[in-house]
Amino acid sequence: METRISSDIAPGIHFRVTRLDLTVSKIVSHVAREFDVSKTDIMSPSISRSVTEARQVVHLFILLLPGYTLKQTGKEIGGRDHSSVIYSIKTVIGLYDTNPNYRSRINSIRSYLNISESTFKLHLIKWRKQ
Repeated sequence: METRISSDIAPGIHFRVTRLDLTVSKIVSHVAREFDVSKTDIMSPSISRSVTEARQVVHLFILLLPGYTLKQTGKEIGGRDHSSVIYSIKTVIGLYDTNPNYRSRINSIRSYLNISESTFKLHLIKWRKQ
């Protein structure tokens, strides 16, 4: 497992998790299990609260993968545009910062996906600045 961190693009921090075993499918599967929704629902345009919450978390974690843009992430997960993905991420971070139970749930997902706490915190810092 290797994490590459660089700050060579624009203002803020730019980095990705570079691991072959972490995939969109693994992220979607685990978040679906954690939120008690189906993988199909997460990938669908459903707007039910439980599905939307799970999809927002998936958006946050997918952007840690190399090669995923806001546009690609939104299109692939729920057929959303890039602005919806930005909204998703800001919503998750807002809840993460203010709700200890939600933070614990997100950290449990992070831990299961084997993403280091430091890498995840840098990801959150990057998005808080935007």
